[in-house]
Amino acid sequence: MQLRIRHEQSIPGRGELDELIQVTATLTDALARLDRRVARGEQLTPLDRHRAITIFARWNRRMQRAMGDPSAVDDRIHPLVARWLRDQLQPYLLRSAIGHRSIRKPAGYAGDSETILRFYRRIPEGADPLGELIDAVILRLESTWSVFHRRRLLADEIHRSRSRVEGRPTRVTSLACGPAEELVELIAGPGTESPLEVTLFDIDPGALDHATRALESHGSPHRVRARRCNLIHVASGRTPLQLPPQDLVYSAGLIDYLDDDTVVSLMDAAHGWLRSGGRLILGNMHPRNPDRAFMDHVAEWPLIHRDETDMDRLYRRSRFRRPCARILYEPQGINLFAECVR
Repeated sequence: MQLRIRHEQSIPGRGELDELIQVTATLTDALARLDRRVARGEQLTPLDRHRAITIFARWNRRMQRAMGDPSAVDDRIHPLVARWLRDQLQPYLLRSAIGHRSIRKPAGYAGDSETILRFYRRIPEGADPLGELIDAVILRLESTWSVFHRRRLLADEIHRSRSRVEGRPTRVTSLACGPAEELVELIAGPGTESPLEVTLFDIDPGALDHATRALESHGSPHRVRARRCNLIHVASGRTPLQLPPQDLVYSAGLIDYLDDDTVVSLMDAAHGWLRSGGRLILGNMHPRNPDRAFMDHVAEWPLIHRDETDMDRLYRRSRFRRPCARILYEPQGINLFAECVR
C-alpha cells in the first residue's frame, strides 16, 4: 500500500506527516538491508543492534509527535496513515516474538501472560535473527521497561501490607494476575513476616497454572487459590464473588483495558472485599507514555491512558467516595498506581 495524499497546504500537520513518512522510509530501508544480510546467512552484530535501536527511537519520537494524543496529523487522514504504517512495519514486527503476540493475539488480547513474562525475563526471541533484533528493540522501549519495573513496586506494596499484620495470614488478591511475578519475587526472597493467603483471578487458565506452580514451587507456608473468571462479569454483577476480608487487592495491568463505568464497578466490588484499613491499588498507563502511538497504531495494543486526575475522579465515583490516598510510579514514570483505603 502506498500513502497517497494530495499536497495541500491546508492539511493541518502536513509538516509532521512529511517527517514521519521520511523517518519511516529510513527505518524500513534499514530493516530491509538487515533482512537481506540475514537471508545471505550473515551474522548481525552488536553494532547492528545499536543502529537499529537508534533509528527506531528516532522514528518512535516522530511517530508519537505525529500520531499520538493529541495528534498533529489531521483527523481526516489519521486512519489512512495508521494503515499505511502497519503495512510498512508489521511484516517485520511479526518476526519478533513480542510483536507477533501483540498483533496476532493468540490468547485473544494483547498483553497476555506470556507476553508480560517476556517483558520480565528480557530475553529477545524471534523467528530469525532479524526478529530477535526487533524483539530487543521492543524490550528497550520505555513502556516495556515500565512493565518490568512495576514488579518491584508491587512486591514492595505486598510486603508493606504483610508488615502491618500480626498473628494471622495476610490476605492478598491479584486481579488479572498474569504471571504474578511480583508475588513470586516476594515469596522467593527472605522474610519473617506473616504467611500470605493469595487469591489469583485471571481469564487465562494458562496464566493461573503458571502463577500457581511458580508460587507453590518454593515450598513455603503460603496458601494460593486460583480462580478463572472474567472480571468484566464480576464488575457487572454477572459473576458475584465472595472473599474473606482482604488486606490488599491490586491489579498491575487491567483497568487500562476497561472503560470508566466498568472500572468504577470493579472498584465497588473490591471495596466490598477489603477489610477496614485494607487497600486497593490499581495500575494504569499514564498519558505521558512515549510509546503510545506505536502501541495504538502499529503494534495494535491500544490502552486507555489515565492520569492522576482521572484516577481521583474514578475513586470519587466509587464506593470509596474519596480521591486517591497515594499515587505511586515505577522508575520510568509511565505506569501509575493509584491507591485508596477502605
